[in-house]
Amino acid sequence: MDYSTILAQGHANPYANGLVAGITSDIDAGKRFFISPQLYYAQKGSTTSAGIYRINYLSLPVLCGYRITSRLKVLLGVNLGILLNSKIGEGDSAFITTSQLQRIDPGLDAGLRYQLGRWGVDVSFVRSLIGIEKTNQTLYFYNAQGMGFPQPYTIPESEKSKNQSFELSIYYLFGGK
Repeated sequence: MDYSTILAQGHANPYANGLVAGITSDIDAGKRFFISPQLYYAQKGSTTSAGIYRINYLSLPVLCGYRITSRLKVLLGVNLGILLNSKIGEGDSAFITTSQLQRIDPGLDAGLRYQLGRWGVDVSFVRSLIGIEKTNQTLYFYNAQGMGFPQPYTIPESEKSKNQSFELSIYYLFGGK
């Protein structure tokens, strides 16, 4: 489960729930340290007056882990999100926004993992490092007759929105330890 928002100029929009599903692995790098490459689908976004703003990513985190105990682990690393698609609203009234967003969303990922046998729970916090919108946009301004006029617009980096999410995953280990 993904509980995410879009930070706009430092202010968080209302959070929205989404799906997280994928695979992970732990590669030992010593007695207490390990590397955890992951690959998963994540629904991010927020709630707006127009409905849920849904942004779907294929996420590729590479995390460094430390085993505090045999069951409790802490993880920290980078997360590379690859934009799949995005939209605002649902059904026939949905507005596709994919072309307005960056294709890549690099971020930081920090989390805790609790493992009991082959089952476990991951809780993590993921935050974008850069703005998710493309810098150069075309905005449409409408006159009183409803005619739209395209106007180029450059979004300053300080005004770009960033993804922020809390993720909860339940997992099962196949093979290995």
